[in-house]
Amino acid sequence: TQSPASAEWLSNQTVGLPVQFVAEKWLKYYWPLVESTTFIPQMNGEAPNSGKQITFRKRLSQLVAIYRASGGYIAFRIERNKGQLPGDIRRLLGGVMMLIVFVYGLQQFLLPDWLQDGDGNNVTIFGLGAVGVVGLGAIVLGAILMIWWNIVSKDFFTGKTLERRAHTAD
Repeated sequence: TQSPASAEWLSNQTVGLPVQFVAEKWLKYYWPLVESTTFIPQMNGEAPNSGKQITFRKRLSQLVAIYRASGGYIAFRIERNKGQLPGDIRRLLGGVMMLIVFVYGLQQFLLPDWLQDGDGNNVTIFGLGAVGVVGLGAIVLGAILMIWWNIVSKDFFTGKTLERRAHTAD
């Protein structure tokens, strides 16, 4: 899809693109690499059936497998453009797009020059962009709190109705 109007010049002399546009371009780029019967590593140390693979390879491989027999990427795009993707495929696509956006955003936020103070100095933590480090820290803290709360109150995580408790201020 040609979308020249999607790029926008920003006031700081950079170009802005909608993240969905970037994710769709990544999907188009990575589809044939994942579809290939020959494993094509996309990062140093990536190997078939290893724990070190690009984040969205597994989900994208599932999407590719669904469309392999019916025309591949072209068939997928036709169904998507017509709004005819079945619900399970829309959910899978949503997961792939979210992973792509997460990886792209994290790469950008971890750049040392992503955030600068009033004097033009880079704001970093351990040499990485402060925005990315704080974001990752929040995700880790959230995961720890969810694990702890799952231990304390399993009912919440199993979908059971919680009993109403009166709140008392001490």
